[in-house]
Amino acid sequence: MRTPNIDKFSTESVFFTQSYASHPNCIASRMSIMSGKFPARLENPGKKSILPAKENSIAEAFKENGYRTFFTGKWHLGKKKGEYPQDHGFDINKGGGANGMPATYFFPYAKSEDPKKNPYAVRGLENGQEGEFLTDRLIDETISFIKENKSNSFFAFVSLYAVHEPIEAKAELVEKFEKKLATQAPTIMEPFVKVGVNYFDAIQDNPTYAALLETVDSNFGRLLKTLREEGLEENTIIVLTSDNGGLGNNIWSKTAKNLATSNLPLRAGKSYMHEGGIRVPLIVNVPGFSRAGMRTKYLTTGADHYKTLLELCGLPFLKQQHLDSHSYKKALQKEDHRRKSDIFWNYPTKEEKRKKGVYCSRAIRRGDYKLIEFWKLNKIELYNLTDDLEEKNDLSESMPEKTQELKAALHQWVVEVQAPINYYGK
Repeated sequence: MRTPNIDKFSTESVFFTQSYASHPNCIASRMSIMSGKFPARLENPGKKSILPAKENSIAEAFKENGYRTFFTGKWHLGKKKGEYPQDHGFDINKGGGANGMPATYFFPYAKSEDPKKNPYAVRGLENGQEGEFLTDRLIDETISFIKENKSNSFFAFVSLYAVHEPIEAKAELVEKFEKKLATQAPTIMEPFVKVGVNYFDAIQDNPTYAALLETVDSNFGRLLKTLREEGLEENTIIVLTSDNGGLGNNIWSKTAKNLATSNLPLRAGKSYMHEGGIRVPLIVNVPGFSRAGMRTKYLTTGADHYKTLLELCGLPFLKQQHLDSHSYKKALQKEDHRRKSDIFWNYPTKEEKRKKGVYCSRAIRRGDYKLIEFWKLNKIELYNLTDDLEEKNDLSESMPEKTQELKAALHQWVVEVQAPINYYGK
């Protein structure tokens, strides 16, 4: 599979090689981006995860400073009135609702007119056309917003459902990649890698997934073209990232299925505290400021976008809101800039996930080291990610002092933020 538009964009921007989602699953990760806080500060045990109304979202921060605000695509942070994008500072919401994935990527984006029978229907895009593809439609809506607001300051949050399940794509693109796969020489690699009790895909060999990703890339190219044509290219900050690692296993299905993607050389995938579950792409372009083509090892997480974007736009900080957000502005110019604060994660899982190898876990990243604690298993793992990106060499026993140092810092944070230890929602 190829992503020419994203690849070209990365050569003109700053590429973060050690960027993290704030959680290995999407809801909490998105909550962090919107709030500027680690998810553990916001989650309520026993309740579904939603973005609390009291949080002054990043959209509200921009709206309060005169920006027009726009959201399209996957929201997944609330399920009733008062919990949708338009209730959290977005002037316009196109397709954002309770669901975390579409029923289908093809119009009318629903398989039943009865909401109770079709909880994954994408609402608010009913005026489409036969054959319309969801990713295309969301970018159409974004382009319309940009053209209508090119004379205004605007903040657009483009949250494509792709490449989330269901793995569907346009027939002609699927056929293209099926033919390409058929011409490739057989691989000598094992098709799966075992981690604990689970198996993860080791080969990128899903033609439909490749086709879906190409559609994302081509639509990203359409966005960039629009900014150029409208004279906005030199006045628009672009942040391209993801909310969690790729789905490379079948923990979210009751039956085995054609796995979507491989995260190698990173270990594991979505829902895991290992690198495959939390390390994500981050490419940032700030015209006239960021160094084109620079790759930085600066550690960053989803919570950091809030404060960074406020600073880049010259807007006032909201110190009581983005408590865990650390600006990476300097990292956009200085390759050797380093993060001084720790990054934390917390994930209490429910029983059915534990049976599939996803255990209650929390983690801390400090410098080169990451410690993972599986508190219900009474188990600790420690890795030097500079020397061991694949997390094959657990140092917890050979480096007891470092293990104790990070464990103590992690436990102190758990107490400070009152991180939940029991399952709190989907």
